[in-house]
Amino acid sequence: MEILVNKKGRSSTYDLSLLKNDSKIYVMDNHMAAAWCWGQKIDFNKSYNLLHIDKHYDLLEGGTDLGVKKILEEQFDIGSSTIEEYCSLSSENGQVFRFDNYMTILQKLYPNLFIKKKFATHDDGTIPSDWNLYNVHIIDLPTSNINYWFVREKLSWIVNIDIDYFFTKNSKDEYFQFLNDEYIISFAKQIKSVMNRIEVLTIALSPSFCGGINNASRIADIILEELRS
Repeated sequence: MEILVNKKGRSSTYDLSLLKNDSKIYVMDNHMAAAWCWGQKIDFNKSYNLLHIDKHYDLLEGGTDLGVKKILEEQFDIGSSTIEEYCSLSSENGQVFRFDNYMTILQKLYPNLFIKKKFATHDDGTIPSDWNLYNVHIIDLPTSNINYWFVREKLSWIVNIDIDYFFTKNSKDEYFQFLNDEYIISFAKQIKSVMNRIEVLTIALSPSFCGGINNASRIADIILEELRS
């Protein structure tokens, strides 16, 4: 994969340390860069369906109005910006794009961007009142349901995966992988079967929620290997 950002050192949820790209697939250390990656492959003035697979909803509302105001005042074009310009954009509330607000910002900027919104999460976070979500059950991901959803819809899809979805904590507050490799391989095969319906696919490693970068990278590699096979 082409390396777009590589800040060697500790990964942070409030900074982008790693970003790689291969065709329509992007891999990053956290979802802060997701909106920028999408902007490289889609037209924000068109409509798409969204599949979000993540421990968290990533739908923070607080401070997003100030971020949207800054974007409009600066006439900031996400799609034509560099990743450095995107990451450094700030409002009076601080950093505009974060790992947990990128979708709510896009929804306010482009109300018709996301049509069908399917979310597979651990119910971590809150859902804005204007977001009508379909909650995907954990047993749906490694089955042909994904193929059914994608093929029956006319619109193309944005797929947003966070590796932390496959991890949880034990009684000692330690993260461990609770969905086995077979589950993950089956899920990746389902995604591969509909790659022609996907405009862009983003993967966040989120090592802080996976027990470290080695755990997160290993799962990401399993998914990527299946997508390339």
